[in-house]
Amino acid sequence: MVSWYSALLVAHSYLRWGVLGMSVVCVARAAHGWARRRPFERADERVVRVLLSIVDTQLLLGLLLYAGLSPITGAALHDVRGAMSNSVLRFFSLEHQVAMVAAIAVLHVGLLRAKRLGADPKRHRSVLVSTAAALVLFVVGVPWPGLPYARPLLRWLA
Repeated sequence: MVSWYSALLVAHSYLRWGVLGMSVVCVARAAHGWARRRPFERADERVVRVLLSIVDTQLLLGLLLYAGLSPITGAALHDVRGAMSNSVLRFFSLEHQVAMVAAIAVLHVGLLRAKRLGADPKRHRSVLVSTAAALVLFVVGVPWPGLPYARPLLRWLA
């Protein structure tokens, strides 16, 4: 029988690729639109909305894992001082969350500010800057293979 923790962890793991992929698509479209000085179109708006939907879903899954389902964060929160001296516990109880919340805040605030520009071609630059900054923070916050707190690139239900 699959536990809620395992199912959410697998979903969270796979959805990361959607976040990273849509961030790259959004950055590419914004860079192209800014370079060509074209108006912000409905297709651009759809890409932004899909990115925000995926990011917000990923945030919800992460909060569910952090709020009580993850034994890693549970152990870290039980002994905070000890967790700060352990790179794995520190990463999953603090560093990962800080990087991801910062990325999501940068993305939401930047895209909200960009929305005020309407269809102005300058909106592409605003979307480009905020999405690229968020993408850097997303990449920093992922537990990539080769790091002390590495996780697999693809997870499977056990």
